[in-house]
Amino acid sequence: KDLPVGVHTPRKNKFEMFKKSLLIIKEYNFNPEKVLIDHISSSEMLREVLKNGFYAGISVNNSKLSINEARVLIEEAFGWNKNLMNRIMLNSDIIKDDISEYFPFVNFENVVNDDMCAVLGQTANTFFGLNKQ
Repeated sequence: KDLPVGVHTPRKNKFEMFKKSLLIIKEYNFNPEKVLIDHISSSEMLREVLKNGFYAGISVNNSKLSINEARVLIEEAFGWNKNLMNRIMLNSDIIKDDISEYFPFVNFENVVNDDMCAVLGQTANTFFGLNKQ
């Protein structure tokens, strides 16, 4: 229970499978500090993940979630509670995609720089224990 747990939400029946995953995580009493639920694609999912104290992965790539859709999710989370920004990781799960190519075109007007630094890297470092090196 001290190892990180990554939960991959599928494309099909996403919300239904997401809810089942939450039940399993709670049933086995995993430490929320060690749980990352990835491929979050809606405000409802993001709110549920953050409310339960888990980490949220928002995957950006051309076939899943656009950078603008991700921006909306992040700005909504920032509006709910600025302190939740350190629980969100922005990523791309397609190895050929360099996620940095998405950012010159995006203006996160409602999110301050330190919070974007958390979303773009610091949160992952914390989750995976890379800050301790």
